Amino acid sequence: MFLTVKTCFCSGPKCSILRVIFRVANPKAFIFCCINKEADTRITSRENAMFERKHEKLLPHRAFLRRLAKYALISLGLVVVSLLIGMLGYHQSEGMSWIDAFLNAAMLMGGMGPVNTLYTDAGQLFAGIYALYCGMVLLIAVGIFAVPIVHRFLHHFHLENERS
Repeated sequence: MFLTVKTCFCSGPKCSILRVIFRVANPKAFIFCCINKEADTRITSRENAMFERKHEKLLPHRAFLRRLAKYALISLGLVVVSLLIGMLGYHQSEGMSWIDAFLNAAMLMGGMGPVNTLYTDAGQLFAGIYALYCGMVLLIAVGIFAVPIVHRFLHHFHLENERS
């Protein structure tokens, strides 16, 4: 396995474009930009980072709220898609009306269990699989929502330790 090192002699946005084109053509290669080092380190350090690193200062409150809203929307989207899957499953397997299908899917997603009696084997099988799926979706959705909060707490804690 060889590591290819290429040097580009451009500055600014051209360097980034060349880096992307070269990465697509040769994924095992590394491009070193020697002229625009400041921009290059900023791009590479923030390129793969979802959150600020431990040596960076804490994100401002307004930006943190935007991040929290973004993760809440992702979490809510996952729950809504899962609810639609449940509604479709109950509607198809048991022939329920859309309102009854919504009620059963929502109650199952909330952990209460189905409301209506299930008559078909397909409906019972769907309800069992959907119940297991809903348990996992609930854990994943809460985890997605909690990630920015936990990260901010740990980042703040780390900054407190650096100061002392």
